[in-house]
Amino acid sequence: MSTYDIIDGYLTIIDDEVGVRFCDVKPMPQEEARFDKEGHLLWQGYFVGALLHGPSKFYFANGHLSSISWYVEGKKEGKAQFYSEEGHLLHEVSYKHGKLQGSENYYYPDGILRAQLMYAEGLLEGVVSLYYPNGTLKRTLTVKNGKRQGVDRYFDENGKESFSFEYEDGRNIKTLVADPIEIRYRAHLS
Repeated sequence: MSTYDIIDGYLTIIDDEVGVRFCDVKPMPQEEARFDKEGHLLWQGYFVGALLHGPSKFYFANGHLSSISWYVEGKKEGKAQFYSEEGHLLHEVSYKHGKLQGSENYYYPDGILRAQLMYAEGLLEGVVSLYYPNGTLKRTLTVKNGKRQGVDRYFDENGKESFSFEYEDGRNIKTLVADPIEIRYRAHLS
């Protein structure tokens, strides 16, 4: 369940996926906005004193939303989303108390997942997956405490593993090639 809203004048951010639960006890301050010379909205947001507090939105010249990030007393909180000029979601990242938390996703313009990274308290943590435009897995690796750990696998566009590296505490300890003859053959053709 997630709620990102200003309800009856109070900032509410609830996102169980990220572990964020914030319900403001004071009414939202006045909204602020910036416009270009032609009067197009470029940015709108809220402040408590000099600190961003609530949604912060940037816009393209065509009026479409470029990005939205949520803040609590100057720190990013919850999901931030970034869009193409045509309105397609390109990037989504999560924050808790101003630090990266949970998943960070990148998308191709057609909506297919391009990359997924996981964070815990600001550090890369967990499985990182990269994908080809057709949705096939391109690479997968595991990160622990911000360092590569375990097997880092690379795949061709058909999903066949090409090669891999094994890591321990961020150091490469082994390189494995799935089919060295096929790789040499492909290198010769290109």
